[in-house]
Amino acid sequence: MSKNLQLNIYLMRSSRACMVFKRNGILYRINNLTEPLALVANLVQLSKAIDSGAEQRCFLSLFDHKEKYWVLGCTFLNGTVALNVWLNSRNAIGELYAQFNWNGIAADFAKAVNELCKMVAGANIFGAGRNR
Repeated sequence: MSKNLQLNIYLMRSSRACMVFKRNGILYRINNLTEPLALVANLVQLSKAIDSGAEQRCFLSLFDHKEKYWVLGCTFLNGTVALNVWLNSRNAIGELYAQFNWNGIAADFAKAVNELCKMVAGANIFGAGRNR
């Protein structure tokens, strides 16, 4: 199990963001992710459910501005959280290719989600104070 999960988000205009998944120096980035705040909200709810001890099997669809498609999967079984990101091949079969994976304990997942929330809270979402 790798403990060092880091989730970073860099919010941009037009409800887009760069989402970075990182573990032990290995990172995977999704540029121009659409609906980033919905993803963060889902991860917060998932973290709360995991903290309660409830088994989880959650799959979220992620898209970029060009309709590139990923699946984020998160399971919590027997005290272990598994977080995976797969890229959809866009072929007729719809094969998924693993891009990122992390396995660890609930406390490490909760810490990464909490840090992600701090990034969102500190972001200048509406561009206030910027010269246009």
